Amino acid sequence: MWPRFGPSCPSWLTGSRSGLSVWTTALIDEEQFRSRNEALLQKKKDLQEKREAAEATAANREAVEVGLAEVKSLLADFDRVWEQMAIEEQREMMMSLIEELKVGKDGEN
Repeated sequence: MWPRFGPSCPSWLTGSRSGLSVWTTALIDEEQFRSRNEALLQKKKDLQEKREAAEATAANREAVEVGLAEVKSLLADFDRVWEQMAIEEQREMMMSLIEELKVGKDGEN
């Protein structure tokens, strides 16, 4: 079934049906269109996923940079921060900083 065109359509499009049919079938048939369209839609989806991943990575980097700046600031004034910490907080801090501690006889190890 052929679509009906309104008065604002270009004259080349409202020409004879056979002329339009020849013009459209010479370019691409419906099966080719569907196949190419499906491939393009998949490519669009993949690119959107990559963009979202890149945006998330960028956001994470910004958060790390902000976190790094905060850590540098706190370390620059570590003595004051340490004094303000409760004993339990100091213990937790030391446990998070020290992975393994070995003590040997007469200072060995």
